[in-house]
Amino acid sequence: MSDKLLLLQASAAIQAAADEGKTPQVQILAYAGGIMRVPFWGDVAIDLKALDTSGQVPILVDHDPTLRGIAGHGAAAVEQNQLVVRGTIPPVSDAGRQVVELAKAGFQWQASVGVEPQKTERLEAGAKATLNGKTIQAARGPVTIIRRGKFEGNLPGRPGGRR
Repeated sequence: MSDKLLLLQASAAIQAAADEGKTPQVQILAYAGGIMRVPFWGDVAIDLKALDTSGQVPILVDHDPTLRGIAGHGAAAVEQNQLVVRGTIPPVSDAGRQVVELAKAGFQWQASVGVEPQKTERLEAGAKATLNGKTIQAARGPVTIIRRGKFEGNLPGRPGGRR
């Protein structure tokens, strides 16, 4: 399976620099380790122990991978069975400046997460699996578990994403 999967996710805390000249920092809780409802996929969970988080990841606005959509960059890490991204949003692009200014004004960003699935497993309705230090159950129907994949980056967006 090679389709890129965008997962609507958790919060993106942008700490707009109080001192002029300091680059604003961003911390994103990209994935909390449980089951998510993903449009066109249904319920999905990611096995974090087999997720490739290597390399720099882009922080994009509005899912736009062109120069116009680049807001910043960061690095991903699995911490306490959660996927976290830490990075910077240098105000050198229009997208970066807008993200920082909206954060300074109190806007609470959320993020989508791009993952390229490389190996999946289907957990049938009613079945359970151990994943990311917890037991999950396919309660509403089948769950697609991404057993191996490549993390592609974070995409700040408007609030309302699901965990």
